[in-house]
Amino acid sequence: VVDDGSTDETAVVVAELAEIYPIISYKKIENSGGPAKPRNIGLNMAEGDVVFLFDSDDIALPGKLSAAMEVFELEPSVGMLSTNFSMVDAQAEQTIRHRMIDDYYTLQGVLGRKINESAYFIASSDAFSAIIKTNFIGTSSVAIRKEVLTEIGGFDETLRHIDDREMWFRAVYATNLVYIEAVSYTHLRAHET
Repeated sequence: VVDDGSTDETAVVVAELAEIYPIISYKKIENSGGPAKPRNIGLNMAEGDVVFLFDSDDIALPGKLSAAMEVFELEPSVGMLSTNFSMVDAQAEQTIRHRMIDDYYTLQGVLGRKINESAYFIASSDAFSAIIKTNFIGTSSVAIRKEVLTEIGGFDETLRHIDDREMWFRAVYATNLVYIEAVSYTHLRAHET
């Protein structure tokens, strides 16, 4: 857990969880002004073979991790995966949009063979071409093999608003992608418009 200058009780909550789950590591930094730096710190702290990205304004749904790990076991040529997600209001009381990625036609056009009931293989070149047209990858849906991260490096900390998309370009250039059509998390919409 990388705490990017929070002013809430994050440290207390994480400390309580770390007592139960000693595998949890925690690092607090001064607010960096963007997501790339704390993400890179977390990537460097990660010790597993697969790294899951997850932002504080998202809520993971049951089965998120196991579904991703199943795909990585079934498809060794895949280095990264992303999933569908939903959006709710800031209080997590009302669904604003269920299945956010369903209408991304660019993605639908490059889905390859089915790996299991919910996962589709996407060849590296097809994924790269699709991401050029539209960013269909929600950051908190991403799971990526550590070996791919070692090859491509982390997020570009000089970019303030497209550091995630730039990272996806490098990742899918280096490896095949899997898209899991099942919703794996809910994004909390920070501001009502």
